[in-house]
Amino acid sequence: RVLVHKVAALLLMEDIKPVQFLMLTFSRPAAIEFRQRLHALVGSIAFNIDIFTYHGFAFQLSGRLGDLEKAQHILPQVTEAIRKKELPLEQLRCKAVIVVDEFQDVSDEEYDFLSTIIETAEEPRVIAVGDDDQNIYEFRGANLQHMRNFVLEQNAKVYYLSENYRSKANLLAFSNQYLKQFIRGERLKKEIDLVAVQKDHGRLGIIHYDSPYLIEG
Repeated sequence: RVLVHKVAALLLMEDIKPVQFLMLTFSRPAAIEFRQRLHALVGSIAFNIDIFTYHGFAFQLSGRLGDLEKAQHILPQVTEAIRKKELPLEQLRCKAVIVVDEFQDVSDEEYDFLSTIIETAEEPRVIAVGDDDQNIYEFRGANLQHMRNFVLEQNAKVYYLSENYRSKANLLAFSNQYLKQFIRGERLKKEIDLVAVQKDHGRLGIIHYDSPYLIEG
């Protein structure tokens, strides 16, 4: 919602052209939902905006059709081709706004690809949304350090969205205490409590598992 409404505002209030946008997400269903929500706000111009997964955009830039086997190597191949100017770069150079969803799930290859796009686009406005408390894809290479480094490398302005619309008040209270006592490291929101919009309480239960397949956080 945050990203879609921001893009709509830029289209309607700052006269940025659809071709100047690039939206990157992690799944085709998410890309489809972005376009549907954007279409509901701004109409048919939503179909002129590049909304892709990382791999989908890499295949599009390379002019190749993608499949599961090729997808394993497409990001580093296209990243290198962009750097060596082996691909037509007009589609990247015109990008004035780059929008990134689920930034906490970005892997090394995806961050390298994204950084190369940003460099080629010549100082675009980058709008990234992520939550370092929701990093659950380390098994596929997601690295939270990219999210933290981006703030420093790009001198980014950070906005904290601390209001939680999904969970009950007692779960948020429990979560705030848990995060302070047990989650160490470099949380971006380490000094900020999550605020429950729902004021009523739900039922909480703690379940203990004993399994050799668990990954300890």
